[in-house]
Amino acid sequence: MAIALRWLLPLLAVVIGVLALGHSALLYDESLRIERDGVQAPVTAIGNSKKIKRSGNRITFRAEVTYTRPDGRSVTSISVISDTALDAFEAGKPTYVRYLPDRPDGVRISGDEHEGSSWLLVIMGCVASGYGGIGIFRALKRNAASPGGRLSTASTRTGNRRRAR
Repeated sequence: MAIALRWLLPLLAVVIGVLALGHSALLYDESLRIERDGVQAPVTAIGNSKKIKRSGNRITFRAEVTYTRPDGRSVTSISVISDTALDAFEAGKPTYVRYLPDRPDGVRISGDEHEGSSWLLVIMGCVASGYGGIGIFRALKRNAASPGGRLSTASTRTGNRRRAR
């Protein structure tokens, strides 16, 4: 059982780390695509805002954002929005979103494009991958040093020669 855990936990950590890094890369790529290829549209309503993150003096919300496309259709999507952008919209200042024409539900508030990004996934992915890599290396080293492993036969031969002299 202990041998199985010696391999299972590090492998699980590596898988979790790779998944976290992959997910953060996908989120970053989507954000870049919206910045580069996105179409700007005016926001008509923001509702159901819920606080999701606080970093220093900044507060980030997740809210339902309704905007009007150039063809006149109204679209409601969930987006991440900063407290300053939310306050500006509530004060009556014009607020805009950027969205991809082929995917109108993926929106970012103009000026808040990086608001939803989180280094937590990147850090967690690196730590989990590092922990798993070290665990796998240690398990391989233990396996090689155990009886029947590759290192045990070499060390036994060396020990036998010393005793024979």
